[in-house]
Amino acid sequence: MEKMIMNETVSIIIPIYNGEAYIDPCVENLVKQSYDQIEIILVDDGSEDDSLKKCMMWERKDGRVHVFSQKNKGVGAARNLGLENSTGSYIGFVDIDDICDLEMYSRMVQIMAKDDADIVYCGYNRCFLSENRVKCQYGKLSGPVDRIEAVKQLKSVNYDCGACNKLFRRKVILEKGGGIRKFSTEYPIGEDYLWMLYTLKGSNKISLLQECLYNYNMIQGSASHSLLLDKKNLLHLYALRDCIRVARTIREDLGSDPMLRLYGQARILRLLAYCKKNTQYMRKINELIQSLDCESTWFWSKEVSKISKMKQTFMNCVYKLGLDGKYALWIYNLKRRDKLCLEE
Repeated sequence: MEKMIMNETVSIIIPIYNGEAYIDPCVENLVKQSYDQIEIILVDDGSEDDSLKKCMMWERKDGRVHVFSQKNKGVGAARNLGLENSTGSYIGFVDIDDICDLEMYSRMVQIMAKDDADIVYCGYNRCFLSENRVKCQYGKLSGPVDRIEAVKQLKSVNYDCGACNKLFRRKVILEKGGGIRKFSTEYPIGEDYLWMLYTLKGSNKISLLQECLYNYNMIQGSASHSLLLDKKNLLHLYALRDCIRVARTIREDLGSDPMLRLYGQARILRLLAYCKKNTQYMRKINELIQSLDCESTWFWSKEVSKISKMKQTFMNCVYKLGLDGKYALWIYNLKRRDKLCLEE
């Protein structure tokens, strides 16, 4: 079995939007993978820079690179286009600004063969690639786990909730009708977490590889770190709401992590809305928090520090008393290295 699986194609899907600065290092790293039975699917999502031109250059340079293009529809739609055009028995995802270890797919295919796994997670680094500096390393457990444990390991401090540091058998991303399970195009952020949970529902064997083989590049101002009071960030909260619901269908207590993520994001957006006197935005956030009772879950969680809970208690008092938002902002920023500032 192991010899057979080592000859199977891995489809690596990469959505790209205005990523011309990252295409060369990312793709060059992939074509040099020690596991060479791969197809690299570059999906240009309506870029306004020279991303498509650079992708086409790589397609001409290496026959394993295939380029597809669409009007700007978002990362979920781009990944869906990649899935529809993939041919591999195994599927992987990479973000264009990240870098994979040269042994990543070789090691993950080996583990998949050894454990007869449906999905393999590998550890990952959070790093500043421009500075050649690793900030944190994640991935603590190794070996086969069941579906319940696999969902628990989707926390940021373990193996993260995204799809990029994972390898999937094609069969587990197929719906009952045989079609590919698609990423939601309703949510511009959080669609990968939701997709992961649906995929885990259809899997039986998951293996964890502790080695940190995926390098997640931390870039200021990227979509996942944006804290603007816009529709995109509000939709992220609703995506997390759906993650809670799906996780609970696997087991009731599995909804705690997406709930903590939801409140962690919501409390910052609520603070910004209060400071900017955006009552409509604040009302929507409060309704969501109350409907899920996620504030009490956050306060009772052992994963949340006592200092954060105390600060939030004082911030809530500011809200209730209708005091100036600068007091709530000062409390939030107290002893924080990464200060939250109001964008004008």
